[in-house]
Amino acid sequence: RRVDDAYLAIERGDPERAVASARQARWLDPFSTEPLVAWALASAASGDVSGALRRYAQAVELQPKNSSTWYDLGAFELAVGRYRAAYRHLDRAYGLDPYGPAGQPGGLLDQARAKVEGR
Repeated sequence: RRVDDAYLAIERGDPERAVASARQARWLDPFSTEPLVAWALASAASGDVSGALRRYAQAVELQPKNSSTWYDLGAFELAVGRYRAAYRHLDRAYGLDPYGPAGQPGGLLDQARAKVEGR
């Protein structure tokens, strides 16, 4: 419920409440990546890019064999212009699940590759 509260607060434009809800969710379930992703989105919504990157990285550390955590990290990095890191992390997501979103032709992995290669 706390994760849902965080997403609702983001939708309503209240990133501080979203961070608080995500933090509570993390405390309640420290083994789930969902609170970390919600916290990252809330941090990004409040303009805290480094905080968002930290939360995405924590999700990767928590579940390093989960392609979704790598994909979320890479997608955010691509959005903030960290193209080399995005390419590396999206490629890792593809390696873990080539049929997932990182494997979509023309998707974020291809976009990150094009940025890195200067296309």
